[in-house]
Amino acid sequence: MAVFNATQRHVLLLTNSEYGQANTFIAFAHALAVQPNVHVHFASFVDASSRVGQLFESLKQSGTLGSNSMITFHNIGGRSMKDTSTYLQDGTVIHPPGFRGAIYSYRIMADVILGWTAEEYISGVKGCIRIIEDVDPQVIVVDNLLNQGYDACEKLGREYVASGPFSLKDISLDKQPNFITNYPAGSSGYPFPVPWSKVLPNIALTLYSIYTIFTSPHIKSLHAARKAFGLKGTIPLFRGFRPNVEYIAAMIPELDFHLPNLPANITMCGPFVLPVTDTVVAADTELASWLQNGGGRTILINLGTHALSDNFMAKEIAQAIGSVIQHERNQGRYLQVLWKLKVVEGSSVETTVNEELGKEIGAGRVRVINWLKVDPLAILQEGSVICSVHHGGANSFFESVITGTPQIILPRWYDLYDYAQRVEYLGIGIYASKNAAPGVEAAAFATALIDIITPDNKYLPKAKALANICEEKCGGREMAARRLLELADLALKDR
Repeated sequence: MAVFNATQRHVLLLTNSEYGQANTFIAFAHALAVQPNVHVHFASFVDASSRVGQLFESLKQSGTLGSNSMITFHNIGGRSMKDTSTYLQDGTVIHPPGFRGAIYSYRIMADVILGWTAEEYISGVKGCIRIIEDVDPQVIVVDNLLNQGYDACEKLGREYVASGPFSLKDISLDKQPNFITNYPAGSSGYPFPVPWSKVLPNIALTLYSIYTIFTSPHIKSLHAARKAFGLKGTIPLFRGFRPNVEYIAAMIPELDFHLPNLPANITMCGPFVLPVTDTVVAADTELASWLQNGGGRTILINLGTHALSDNFMAKEIAQAIGSVIQHERNQGRYLQVLWKLKVVEGSSVETTVNEELGKEIGAGRVRVINWLKVDPLAILQEGSVICSVHHGGANSFFESVITGTPQIILPRWYDLYDYAQRVEYLGIGIYASKNAAPGVEAAAFATALIDIITPDNKYLPKAKALANICEEKCGGREMAARRLLELADLALKDR
């Protein structure tokens, strides 16, 4: 067993390495490491190591690292979730909303989030066990999608805390009254509350999702390997709410659908976001100047790291942008658009974008960039953005919420459809191109943009009011860190 400084609190963070999941734990690592006498052990797959190293170095260089505190990366070993799933690699994870789309998503789910072979899965469990035994932490926090981490804790008889970018609905659904008829089934894109016309399909989808869990050959092989390794019960992801586990959530009730039964073992902290280290001016003076010239009327389009922009989708988005800019020009209002789009030079997508928006790009009204030199949150915080267009990822949703920025969501799979419905339920945004999802239809997208950016629209006051609620009630990553250190101190007293 490794020997560490006995005066430190040891907190082990076990997470997948994909950005959507790892961001929560990077935020925890930051909030913990700025406190004194904390050794943060960050365990993940190897492709997360550079982000952890960069965080540690930035804290040291900025002088914000806590006294006698540090961050250590531990490699679980083996392939990451994305590396095991061809669906994530080639984009076939994309599916439409509705009954048929949800059925497809359930059929491939095991291969999307549990793509490891049985041997690889058990190797991952062993990797987590090795790290837990080496570190012997006071507190273990496990990513809600890292089943190997849960299994390792249960194999060793260790208590753990569950966290991740999940919604309150995600973790407490089975605790809600009539949940099978009131709340939209995963991947369906049905609104909340579920309309009468969708109740029977919603029931059927819920039952089918359970059926796939028990009949999937791949899941059966994982269960057999787990049983042979001495693990009991079904894979942790499929067990529903666990009353004996503390959940640390990035949500508060005001950010979710109405949920009357929220168990006491959920610690609701509000959004977990990293602090902005660079302002836009410091990171990109040219972009800062361009944003300032927009007079607070910039649309930010950022469809996430997983988004695969094909030529047709790019054309529809570009046409919508062009028509909205022209509409605003006719109304005597200035508008500009910052579109983060990975474009291969000389590709058909580049040609299409230039054909549709060349004039506006030349005039400086549209910027299409492969990569932002600054975190999107920094741009949102400066107040230059009138509308944030994103894919519906939890992190993008939270960043827009805390900055009071109205949102348009263009979802493409799984829980992204839930977030699209969530912004409409909260009145802070629009689920655009519903009839074309997972694609985009130019006219519908343009209509949504115009509704959001029109002066005296109904979305901005609600977005600002929700941001104020978050400022008053949400402790975010700092609140989560305080709770984890409370647990660590209690564990130290009991030893």
